[in-house]
Order: sequence, then C-alpha cells, then structure tokens
Amino acid sequence: MLRDGWKVHLLIPKENIEKIQEFEQKGCKIDYIKINSHGTNPCEDLILIYKYKQKLIELAPDIVMTFTIKPTLYCGISCNKLRIPFISTITGLGIAVENPSVKQKLIILLYKMTFKKVRCVFFQNAKNKYFFDKHNIKIKRQKLVPGSGVNLDAHCYEPYPEKDDTIRFLFIGRMMKDKGIDELLAA
Repeated sequence: MLRDGWKVHLLIPKENIEKIQEFEQKGCKIDYIKINSHGTNPCEDLILIYKYKQKLIELAPDIVMTFTIKPTLYCGISCNKLRIPFISTITGLGIAVENPSVKQKLIILLYKMTFKKVRCVFFQNAKNKYFFDKHNIKIKRQKLVPGSGVNLDAHCYEPYPEKDDTIRFLFIGRMMKDKGIDELLAA
C-alpha cells in the first residue's frame, strides 16, 4: 500500500517495540490504543469503542482494515456510526466464540450488527467462514484466503536427524484446540 502511494496509519497496542520500529521505518504512522484483549469488562469495552471513534474522527481515514475480535467489533461499530468503510480479516474464532455460552451469543449479535456495513471480510480458514454462515451472520462480500499458519501440504513432516537416542522437544504456543494442540499431541 505504501508503494502505491497510500498513507498507512496503524492504531495498535504498544507491545512489540521492534515491530513498531520496523513499520515506522517503512513509512507507516503509528498511534497507540490500550486494548485488554482478554478483558470482559463492559465499561472498559465501552471506553474502547469511544476511543476508536475519537481516533477515527481525528484521522479521518478513507478505509479501515481490522484484525482480531475487539478491533473488528469495536472499531467496526465506530466505522459504521461515522460511515467510514472498513474491511475485516477473521484469523480465528477464539474460545469465547467457539464454545456455546451467553458470551458467544453476545459476540454473534455484535458481529451481526458490525458486519451489516462491512465492505469485505477475509476468512483465513473455511471453518471460521462456516461458523459465520451457520449463525446467519450476513456478509455481502467475503473471501476465503490462505491462512497465516504453516501449510502442512507444502511443508510435510521430515524426521529430525538424530545423533543419539535423546528426544528433544520444544513447544511454543498456546494449548488450545483451535491452535492445533490436538493434532500436535496426536503426532
């Protein structure tokens, strides 16, 4: 986008300084917003919606692209109110959405409200797209795109060359079904 002459402004939580510097060096403008990604406090969430709205008014973007659930829902709500077009990428559902509960019903309702005016939704896997279809979350334009994980068809298992009988194993990740822990343990 930068090569095509677009001004790119990132509104992100302040977490990974190296990544932030990398984006700045490429020409992106950086702004910070405090997000408690695992929080469920409705007051905090209302404040976050307000902060998104204020930032959108300040920046007056031509289009907004969101990733992850809170920015998608809360920034999407603000975009709808301000009539700013937005695009969303669904990278996964997360535990709150996958397990039937009151929280899941609320999130589905928020997605239905938010996606009434979304320009396009990119799904990184068919399972997530199916969930939205199954729960009647209407989306006018949607695309299934390759996910950001490892393509197991292109990168199949290769035995590690061992010098002795010692097994060495390193796992870095979250122990979650939707992150593939079942497949890992079965392997």
